[in-house]
Amino acid sequence: MPILCELVENLRDEGFRFEPNVMLFGVQHLMDQTLGLCWALNELGLAFDRVALCGKVYSYSPEAAGDLEALGVCIQAPTSARLGSSHSKNIVGDIRMLAERFAVRKSQVANPFILVLDDGGQALTNLLNLLPPPFQAAGVEQTASGFWQTGIGTLPFPVVDVGSSAVKRLCEPPIVIDAVMKRAQHRLSERPGIETIGIVGLGYIGAALTDFLKQRYELSVFDNRPEALSPLPFRPALDCHEVIERSDVIFGCTGFDISRDIEAQLASRPLDARLREFMSLSSGDDEFFALRNLLIERSGNEHDCYQAGQIPDIAGRLGESNFRIARNGFPINFDNSRESAPLEVIQGTMAALTGALCQSQRILREGRYAGAGRYVLDLGFQQWLLRKWSRVLPKSSRPRGGKRGPAALRSLMEEVSIVRTGPESTPIPPVFGSWAAPS
Repeated sequence: MPILCELVENLRDEGFRFEPNVMLFGVQHLMDQTLGLCWALNELGLAFDRVALCGKVYSYSPEAAGDLEALGVCIQAPTSARLGSSHSKNIVGDIRMLAERFAVRKSQVANPFILVLDDGGQALTNLLNLLPPPFQAAGVEQTASGFWQTGIGTLPFPVVDVGSSAVKRLCEPPIVIDAVMKRAQHRLSERPGIETIGIVGLGYIGAALTDFLKQRYELSVFDNRPEALSPLPFRPALDCHEVIERSDVIFGCTGFDISRDIEAQLASRPLDARLREFMSLSSGDDEFFALRNLLIERSGNEHDCYQAGQIPDIAGRLGESNFRIARNGFPINFDNSRESAPLEVIQGTMAALTGALCQSQRILREGRYAGAGRYVLDLGFQQWLLRKWSRVLPKSSRPRGGKRGPAALRSLMEEVSIVRTGPESTPIPPVFGSWAAPS
């Protein structure tokens, strides 16, 4: 992974090292990409046995997790999950078990400083209730949906926002779309009569998916933001139910439940009997939670559990309508293999997380900024990473922003990084050395 290697070299050259009392606690996809991340952190002074990671039920490779454990990383494998519970609720129990084991290691470190690396907000929001004080902490959240968790806005420590960073939102969508279509293609090929595909949510992922599919299928698209719909060259749907009504396959790209009012909608606007299949692209919690639970309730197996690698589809009927939710509503771009995407391209995400963890230590340790709050990923570092990451993406998928001049590119980075984070998330003075400066 050359980008990650170059980042490590740059940070070493400028003298960065994680301090001896730093520990890492968090939630990650336990796959080969996380092996790369832990390697980079270890090269920068964070020992493997100071790291504790909780896996996700839909993105867990036993082989990769075993490799991490062999290095000394404290790993919590996902336990069985209940069909009727949300992923957020299921994973809290796993985080609690990891915290109990991590507390033993923490007790052996004087004045511990804990970095929290999260993927969905659950580790951050539960940390202070699960680990005995005292300790200092700083966090990194890698998803935009993680900041929707109740209480995350009142945490008494800084959190670096990778999920809303420009570099992630410009470079990751083509990676996700490529992975999604590879895994979804066999489902689409099983149904040759598909005419219309629905897409709910026109963020960076949904917009990229729309662009990819518009030449292949008739589309029905909805977003609750009028400004997201205005550029479309066709008439958008009026609401989510119209998307479901018109479509054979519906992709969820929102990060929240798009089926919340489906029972009332079905009562007033019944659907025909053809099969409608739902696939989630979001790393947020179950996007079809209400629909899923209605189907489970009608089948009578809401207490059934499943293991990682055995995630079921949920299928059934509501009235005359037939539904199937692919792999229980979890992101379809994961299949429990060692890779979610080729390491060559996903290394950019690992580099972003590495840089953010270095930044979070500096925010708190060097006292440059106020402690608590939500911080933009360093803009100079984002520019450096965009240049490097763009070069390993397929030419057709490279973000156009990479061709702008330094000043215009920094302006784009600032605009995109802040647009959804709120006024409290403002640019900060440069964190990294001259290698990350605009060129």
